[in-house]
Amino acid sequence: MTAEKGRLFTIGQFAALHGINKKTLMWYDEIGLFRPAVVKENGYRYYTYFQSATLEAILLLRELDVPVARIRSFLDDRSAQSLAALWDEQLDAADRKLARLRELRRTMQAQANETRALLELDTAAMEIVTCPPEQLMLLPTTREAGWEQDIRTLVSALHSQRLGNLYSAGYGAMLPVESLCKEDFQDYRYIFLRLPASGGKRGEHKKPGGRYLRAYYRGNVNRVSERYPALLRFASERGLSFTGYAYETVLHEMAAATSDACITRIELALTGETGCQDGGSMVK
Repeated sequence: MTAEKGRLFTIGQFAALHGINKKTLMWYDEIGLFRPAVVKENGYRYYTYFQSATLEAILLLRELDVPVARIRSFLDDRSAQSLAALWDEQLDAADRKLARLRELRRTMQAQANETRALLELDTAAMEIVTCPPEQLMLLPTTREAGWEQDIRTLVSALHSQRLGNLYSAGYGAMLPVESLCKEDFQDYRYIFLRLPASGGKRGEHKKPGGRYLRAYYRGNVNRVSERYPALLRFASERGLSFTGYAYETVLHEMAAATSDACITRIELALTGETGCQDGGSMVK
């Protein structure tokens, strides 16, 4: 097409020129965002070359998810200053999106690594491992509370504290070592969410770093207690002792087709002494 001064384009021609559907132009006209240069008595809409720059600006801003109302306010006060302010807003929005995408990628990578590890996991094994410290948000629970109620509590805390979701945070339950030593395997005191960093909030607990006895349980999370007799026999035969809490972390429940396919990781902090040790970690 050869550009001619004052040449008019039908709505179909102008839409094709800019690679969009003519319904987009009809909608922009309907909401008053971008109107044709000429509307003839027969209702036909016509556009000119001089409107191309404005339309392309609108299309770019829409591609950036700028709300129609914000685009309209810019067009009503079109200037270098207002455009600079608009770009500053979009750069800030893009930075937030990039940060969120990086966070999502970290979550996906962690989930992918955990899933691959589950494929080779021997749930019958028990081992001594070295764990880094972790910050946990503790939420009270009782032996009478079922896992369904605990999940509701965890999800509510996630939303209220804006901590993401269960799979990005990591979650589980805790019971004191002194209860295990008395063969009370149902004395749950807390459920927890793993925190990304310390914030000094009430209910925050630091899971100590150091040597832990680690075991696994495959089955319904309400029956993890079935694993403790064998774990304690294993520890007694080797002269191992514990302190603090037993930490039960639910592993990748997303991959479990049924409740009996869930895997829970159990970790107990080792001491340098023999026999059971009292003294659970303090909660702020």
